[in-house]
Amino acid sequence: MKAKTSLSFLVTAALMSFNTFAGNAVVEWYQPEKFADIKSNSGKQQEKYIQETTQELEEHFQKIAEKRLPENMTLVVRVTDLDMAGRVNQGRSGRPMDKTTYPSIRMDYALIENGERIHVSRTTFADQRYLERGFFMKTKNNYFYEKELITRWFNNEVKSALRDRNKIAAN
Repeated sequence: MKAKTSLSFLVTAALMSFNTFAGNAVVEWYQPEKFADIKSNSGKQQEKYIQETTQELEEHFQKIAEKRLPENMTLVVRVTDLDMAGRVNQGRSGRPMDKTTYPSIRMDYALIENGERIHVSRTTFADQRYLERGFFMKTKNNYFYEKELITRWFNNEVKSALRDRNKIAAN
């Protein structure tokens, strides 16, 4: 019930700011300190690491919304859990990766079009085959796999919701 209340709040906030934030993403990180795996292995203070991680991923949600949603649409997301790719390896840089340490994200989301809520969903999206996709992190971007996960989620679920919406509108 608490998730519905908070998502309702986010949707209301997005509706109120509709004229200001077209093609936007509104992201809430619900109790990130309790997420399955958002832990620093580089000696950073945990609070600072959480802030850096959520900011970096929130910017990615925003970039996707700006590039792929119509101007009159807002994506509202409430992230309730995040399990990052790899595992914490205390005292060492990097996160060792294997097939059991795949990234996943759990969230509630809504699509708002012209101030009207057109789609609401709760989802858990994981990429168990993240190591088989033929790309390996060759950059210092510590969030490569999580960003790829968010992009794949958007391409699978949000685009599908928009296609379904357009089919219904056409009938």
